[in-house]
Amino acid sequence: MTRTSVREILESSFIKLEPKEPKRKASENWFGLDSAMVPPDIIELIKNAPLRDIVPITDTVFFGEPILRCQSLVFNPKGLLNWTFPDVSNNGNFIAIAANRLVLNFPNQIADISKLKLIPPLQTQDLHGPDGNTGHSGWTSGSDDGTSGGAGSPGETGKNGMTYGYPSIYIFYNKIVFNSPAPNIVTALRIEGPGIKGGNGGRGGNGGTGGVGSRGTPGDRDCVLGICMCSAGPGRGGNGGPGGPGGKGGDAGRGGSGATIFFVGPTAQLPNIDRIEMSLSGAPPGTPGAPGNPGAGGQEGGGGSKPFECKDGGGSGKHGGPATPQNLGTGAIKGKGLDGAVFTATRDNTDLFT
Repeated sequence: MTRTSVREILESSFIKLEPKEPKRKASENWFGLDSAMVPPDIIELIKNAPLRDIVPITDTVFFGEPILRCQSLVFNPKGLLNWTFPDVSNNGNFIAIAANRLVLNFPNQIADISKLKLIPPLQTQDLHGPDGNTGHSGWTSGSDDGTSGGAGSPGETGKNGMTYGYPSIYIFYNKIVFNSPAPNIVTALRIEGPGIKGGNGGRGGNGGTGGVGSRGTPGDRDCVLGICMCSAGPGRGGNGGPGGPGGKGGDAGRGGSGATIFFVGPTAQLPNIDRIEMSLSGAPPGTPGAPGNPGAGGQEGGGGSKPFECKDGGGSGKHGGPATPQNLGTGAIKGKGLDGAVFTATRDNTDLFT
């Protein structure tokens, strides 16, 4: 079951998900789940993950696997767990912490509160849409027939920016343990999982250059007994074709939503989650792509070749005009991502650590 399907189940039954403030305590937006709604395939994958003993987070710790399973996960003051998780879209679409004991040690000052920072495998620069290709040049006759060149084609539309969506994030525990906090400290751990800004739309491709006007038809003469006379004057050259409009810019990518976190553990431990602060704000959209530049007008064709006997020569055509319209517009702006949400489910997780 993916995060999306869980949200759809809740929205279609008894819970309406609403955006929340970007920073809040867990209990301020708890959405209760039945433990049966925790997908069984996730439980099996966690059971098969390596079981570590004690994992201390004292300084900066980097972790890059989809599942962290241990007997004790200890967050100490100033500790920072940078969790750069891999792409799991084809493997359950979830990441998980499974800690038999989740130990949260309060600092003496707010600046030293420990953090869990969720770092997705993609960032905004990976979500930008590619630029559109330049339009094709206009048709050209290729013969000396005075034909005008064709219009250049419009530039290709820039590709739309993309949006990143977090996988579901599970935190399984059997017990949450604290040391004695300082009087002014109410938060033991901060979890940061803000959305990622949407990708920028790609720039539209430049319009194609107008086709070249062909050279005018050549003049002709008739000769009898060595005496030649002009029988047809040279033709006028063809006009250059107009340039193609610049392509439309790609749409901006919608801002990514903040992470959705599922706390799963015994009922008696639920109040302890209130000591965990969340930063799960939705991200702004990307920037729409700019249109491409209009293509240049095509070169005019010259007059046809003139025999000596013909007094009047064919004139040149006109240079191709500008593109009309000059471009096909800027890409569309999309909306901000939703703030993340927190869900709780009650479960005895002893089986995850045996």
